Amino acid sequence: MSTLSRRSFVQLASASAAFLPAFVGAADAHILVPASVCGRWGFLNERFEFEIKPQYKSVFGFASDLAAVQLNGKWGYIDTTGQFVIQPTYLIAGPFRHGIAQVVVGDISNLPNAKHAYVDKTGNYIWGPN
Repeated sequence: MSTLSRRSFVQLASASAAFLPAFVGAADAHILVPASVCGRWGFLNERFEFEIKPQYKSVFGFASDLAAVQLNGKWGYIDTTGQFVIQPTYLIAGPFRHGIAQVVVGDISNLPNAKHAYVDKTGNYIWGPN
């Protein structure tokens, strides 16, 4: 279990303000909230313990049971156990909405030619990047 410093709590509160109301009256719910420690992001459970250790440069909160996370300069998606469901291969990845997420594929050195696409929860392209 990790303890939170005042600075970490401020980052948790500012980054996750939209998620905190879900804790109220959600005693049976399993909720994971993004939180940062020393510039690395992980996910706290409802007891404010790190369930997924801080290891990511950036994250989005869970949506459709997946969270977009940035690791080693690329974005991918993890499930609530912290396992990659979609490997980090994208330049940019957004949160899932209605079972799809927008991603940007390509090479960072050739950003003007990067392509937008949409993927499903298994990582299959449903639109683009062709």
